[in-house]
Amino acid sequence: MTNEHASLFRPLVFRNGLTLRNRVVMAPMTTWSADPDGTISDAELDYYRRRVQGVGMVVTGCTHVTENGIGFSGEFAAYDDRFIPSC
Repeated sequence: MTNEHASLFRPLVFRNGLTLRNRVVMAPMTTWSADPDGTISDAELDYYRRRVQGVGMVVTGCTHVTENGIGFSGEFAAYDDRFIPSC
């Protein structure tokens, strides 16, 4: 690693006090792997477990926030509090 990239691996502190261990961020990616009822599947949890090692932040894929707002099958739901336990 060169000095040019060293800052990527330093912590980042936001104004609200939240601290990321580094500045490496995984961009959002859709995996089409929610359970049929919109809850988070074991496959999705495994997907993120394999990717969170060493990064400062992971941005998850899309979620529909209204019941009729689903864009495709396998999309997570967040339009009702009953989905919170699946997180």
